[in-house]
Amino acid sequence: MATNSERNMRSFFLIAIVFIMIIVAALIIWKDAWLQAAADYLVIAEDVKPSDVIIVLGGENKGERTERAVELYKQGLAPYVLFSDGTDLSWRLRAVDEMVALAKMREVPAEAILTEERSESTYENALFTKPILQEKG
Repeated sequence: MATNSERNMRSFFLIAIVFIMIIVAALIIWKDAWLQAAADYLVIAEDVKPSDVIIVLGGENKGERTERAVELYKQGLAPYVLFSDGTDLSWRLRAVDEMVALAKMREVPAEAILTEERSESTYENALFTKPILQEKG
């Protein structure tokens, strides 16, 4: 027969396990919201200046980086927009293609769009965009 102490200990562990499961479920269910909140915290105020190119790194959820790049392009801050992302979204669709399609839909001309399609990390974004930038001068 279990003593009161043993029953209390079992109850405590059961409550702790249920609590942890609720926390894990909440993190999974609202992961996009808390990840976006964490990303928003990292955004700093911009001091925008004209440039040779606007570089857009992949990893966006809703096209927010592409939208911002289009705004900057339309303000005349750069003659080119370079989209850098090698991620496959499916067997037939790449993230960079979605970025380009959105930019074109927002009336960025095809001749102003450059793409880098091999990178799968921020390091590779830099590594693979460098030759494209050097080629454009």
